Amino acid sequence: MPVGKLLNVKEAAEVIGVTDARVRQLLISKEMKGVKATASIWLIPKSEAEKAARKQRRKGGRPRISD
Repeated sequence: MPVGKLLNVKEAAEVIGVTDARVRQLLISKEMKGVKATASIWLIPKSEAEKAARKQRRKGGRPRISD
């Protein structure tokens, strides 16, 4: 994995626009690349977070039902 600017989970979540827990899910499922530095710390290349953000924006999802 090329080393550029590395982000922690919280910073990556801000870039992508999701929660910290969702970033961890993406890392564990290998949908996003990252390195586990310690038992609880992940390091994610900024380019991976930006790529995930582009994918996230394309998702449509189910429309909400308004009351």
